[in-house]
Amino acid sequence: KPTYERWQWGASLGGPIVRNRMQFFGSYEENRQDRDGTVIVGTVTGAPQALIDRLRTYEGTFTSPFREKLLFGKLSYQPRDAHQLQLTYNFRHETDIRGFGGQGGANSFETAENVRNRVDSLQGKYQIAGARGLNETYLSYQRYRWNPTAENYDTIGENFSGLLRLGGRDTNQRLVQSRTSLRHDHTRFLNWRGAHTAKIGGLASFADYDIRKELNGNPLFVYVNGISWNFPARAMYGVGNPDLSGTNWQVGAFAQDDWAITPRLTLNLGLRYEYESPLVESRD
Repeated sequence: KPTYERWQWGASLGGPIVRNRMQFFGSYEENRQDRDGTVIVGTVTGAPQALIDRLRTYEGTFTSPFREKLLFGKLSYQPRDAHQLQLTYNFRHETDIRGFGGQGGANSFETAENVRNRVDSLQGKYQIAGARGLNETYLSYQRYRWNPTAENYDTIGENFSGLLRLGGRDTNQRLVQSRTSLRHDHTRFLNWRGAHTAKIGGLASFADYDIRKELNGNPLFVYVNGISWNFPARAMYGVGNPDLSGTNWQVGAFAQDDWAITPRLTLNLGLRYEYESPLVESRD
């Protein structure tokens, strides 16, 4: 009988470091799940009994674990009146073993993959507030990693169509995106034939992509009823350079105005321009 278990907990802590000047806050959460996947051999008329008996040794109920960790931290500092500095950090890490189970051409537990996700985000914000305006400057860095990998990549795959798939998954992938951004916004409060909230700003960002896609890097042999269960009807195997890494950068600027002409009528005006450079592939 498939089971499902979940264990989840978290904690947070915050308070002053320097009275009325510097504060901190942090939190941590963890999520653990144990799910089940059931593997059952399918039914194909004419399939040899010896083959079915062999495949039935792969039947059963297997655990599909999921693990997640979340971390958040924030530091706030007021160096002087109307000035504020904030530093924040976010962390997310997940592992998820899945991709097996089912009936009729399903995947055996050998074919499972571990889908890994990790996101690190760091941002600094400096804000200056005045009676007639507001200045905000942001500097941020984010690194995102998506990495599904086969649990048995060194085991050649065999797919007995309609019965069961054996062996390791055929593809590993690794995508890492790193982005550094600088942004500045200036807000001004004006009065001319009504109240104006005018805002201008700009953004510059650089991105680096470390990408590796080993598509069909592990051979897969497919057996089909009506041709032969002893010899594969076709084979799939990927070759070539799996590196798709590259870099690019983006810039943008905007201007907008929220014009309150009357207490019941507000006109929103804005203009924005963005440019993104072509992706430049890097080759070693």
